[in-house]
Amino acid sequence: MTNHSAYKQKALEKNTWAVETKNGLPLVFSPLLKKYPLLVHAFTTRQGGKSQPPLDSFNIGMPKGADDQLIKDVYENRALLCRSLEIPFESLIVPNRQIHSANVVMIEAEMEPGEVDGIAVKSAHSPVIMQYADCVPVLIYDPNNNVVCVIHAGWRGTASGIVKEAVRLLTKEHGGRAEDLVAAIGPSIGSCCYPVGLEVVIKLAQSMVGGDALKDIEAVLSGDETILKDHDLHAKAQVILEGLGLSGFFKRDQGQIHVDLKAINALQLLQSGVAALDIADFCTFCLPDLFYSFRRSFVNNLGKSGHQGAIACLVASA
Repeated sequence: MTNHSAYKQKALEKNTWAVETKNGLPLVFSPLLKKYPLLVHAFTTRQGGKSQPPLDSFNIGMPKGADDQLIKDVYENRALLCRSLEIPFESLIVPNRQIHSANVVMIEAEMEPGEVDGIAVKSAHSPVIMQYADCVPVLIYDPNNNVVCVIHAGWRGTASGIVKEAVRLLTKEHGGRAEDLVAAIGPSIGSCCYPVGLEVVIKLAQSMVGGDALKDIEAVLSGDETILKDHDLHAKAQVILEGLGLSGFFKRDQGQIHVDLKAINALQLLQSGVAALDIADFCTFCLPDLFYSFRRSFVNNLGKSGHQGAIACLVASA
C-alpha cells in the first residue's frame, strides 16, 4: 500500500466517542487524548448551560453585537466549563476573533491572542478555548514537550492548511517531532450534510494534492454563476476527483459534491508526519439536541446559531 493509500484509509476512519458527564456537565472527550495525564481537554455540547432560546443552553460563543444577557450567559457557561474540568477560568485564553485563516500562534504570558484560528500554549494552567458551529475542532498535543494547540478549521482554514501550519509551529519553531504528536478531530458537520460549490471543492482539493493536478477541474469553471451551479459540471468534477484518488473525501449526492472536512484535515495531519489520530463520528448538523449547527440554523430559518467549544489545558503534574 502506498503512503497515499494508507493515509487516505486512515483519514477516512471515524471513531465513536461517548458523551460523558463531568461534574454534572455533559462533555465529549477524545479516547486518545484521555490517555495523557498532563492534558485536560473537552469538546462541549449544547446541553447543561445558562443560555436562553434559541441558543439554549450551553452556548460559549460571543457574536458581534451581543447584548448584555448573552454576554453574561456566555461568561457563566465558560466559567462552568472550567469548574467542571477543574481548570482556572481566570486564566482562560480566548482569541480576539476567529477569522477562518491559517494563523496559528504560540501564546506566552500576558500576550494578546489577536485574530487567529490556532492557539498553542506550553504553560501549565493556561486553558485555551475556541468556538465552533459546524467547523472542525482540532487538538494537537506534543506529550514529549507538553505543548498543546487548539485549532478552528472551517473550509477556508482547511484549504489554507491550518493544521499543517500548526504542526510546523510545534516542530520547526518549538522543537517537537511530528511523529510524536497526537491529534484529535472533534464533532463537526459531516459529509452527509455538507454540499459545497465547485470553487470550494477546488480550493480544498488543491490543499491535498497541489494545484497542477487540478487543471482539469479548473477548466470546467468559467466564472459564470449559472455554469457554477450546473449539476453536470459537478458530475464531471467528481470523476476527476476520483481519478486523483480523492473519492471518499468528496462524494456526489443529489447533484452536488459533499465534502468530508474532518477527513481532509486528518489527511493533512498525516501528510505532515502526525501518526496518531482520533476522529469523532459526530455530525453537528444531524444531532440538533446535542450540538449547534450554523448550517442547520440557516437552512431551517431558525435564526442565529450558538457555538460549542473545544478546550485544552496543560496541568503541572499528573
